[in-house]
Amino acid sequence: MARETCSTVNELYGGFSLRFNLVIKMVDWLRPVGISEQKYAQFQKKYINLAAKHPDLDDVIPERRVFRYTRDQKCAKLYIMCKTKQDMQASFMEWAYYLAERNLKAKYLTYGFRWQKSTSYKDLFLNWARYLIAYEPDTFIPAGYVFFRFNVAMGHTAVTIYGLHVEKKYQNMGLGTYLVKTLEVLAHRLGVELLIIGVAKQDIALKRFLHRLGFTADSKENSNNSDYEVLTAPTLCYKLPLSLLKTAQSHPMLVELKNGETYNGHLVSCDTWMNINLREVICTSKDGDKFWRMPECYIRGSTIKYLRIPDEVIDMVKEDMQSKSRNRAEMNKGGRNQNQGGRGGGGGAGGGGGGGRNNMNANNRNTFGGNRGGNRAGLGNPNRNAQNKK
Repeated sequence: MARETCSTVNELYGGFSLRFNLVIKMVDWLRPVGISEQKYAQFQKKYINLAAKHPDLDDVIPERRVFRYTRDQKCAKLYIMCKTKQDMQASFMEWAYYLAERNLKAKYLTYGFRWQKSTSYKDLFLNWARYLIAYEPDTFIPAGYVFFRFNVAMGHTAVTIYGLHVEKKYQNMGLGTYLVKTLEVLAHRLGVELLIIGVAKQDIALKRFLHRLGFTADSKENSNNSDYEVLTAPTLCYKLPLSLLKTAQSHPMLVELKNGETYNGHLVSCDTWMNINLREVICTSKDGDKFWRMPECYIRGSTIKYLRIPDEVIDMVKEDMQSKSRNRAEMNKGGRNQNQGGRGGGGGAGGGGGGGRNNMNANNRNTFGGNRGGNRAGLGNPNRNAQNKK
């Protein structure tokens, strides 16, 4: 599956001639020019369906499959896997639900909410459900998970998070942060634009945690509900890259503010928070009836609605990124040729102790409930043979 939205548009529309103007916005990041809203919405649905049908989500995040941490002054690790509802047995959903209940029920009751067990439990069994799971490599006992789906929301392809939960003994070790960042990497590599999560307005701790990870409140969505607010975060696809900022220096740039004013000038400097210095600036009022010149100006990133950058700058950055990508691919290929045993040699991507992915039993199904530790269901071997998957 193509990882770049631009190339996938052409693929789905049989080479339909599109020209993209890169408009980097706080909410609306990338829109194609030359296609109707209806056709673009149809494309988004086709695209997100491709992401949802990816045959092996674990293969998308190979370098994120291990979470390392320190416990009792000793190094330890958890394995990470990403699975569909169809990959799991009911015992996993039982564990996932009761972990969510332990983490949320008492808190929600203090907020004055009702705890709807039947709805929360049934959601885990829906066909669209996806799970990013951390588990002990030796016992296959789960430690935490993210419950999410692929969908189109707020005009963008999105990964919507319905639950993020970590067992108490693994909390405050960075596991929750690692899971969210891993999900962002997964979304980015599948070309998905946005992460979305709904949060109780009274849950200050969770909102603070998500704000640290780059989530911000969406004012349009939040005006509809007094108890919850929607937080969104762009994936790595649409975060403003430093390479683009450096290349755009001394080039003309149009900046529109949230209050409607526009500033047209040459970029002097810009940081990753989108704080901008411009020179030779022409400012236009929000009504378009007043104009004035300034030799230079500073614009705070939090006031910006979008930036418009010349096409030639985008092309220069794209060529540079493609060149670097080819170089990395050649280096990785050379490294793999020098290694012996590959993935199956010493554990590799597999969850077992000494056998990698190539040593899995063809009849071994990826389930919770295969082993038990205490009162919690363990994981069966978390990798299935590809033949068993068909």
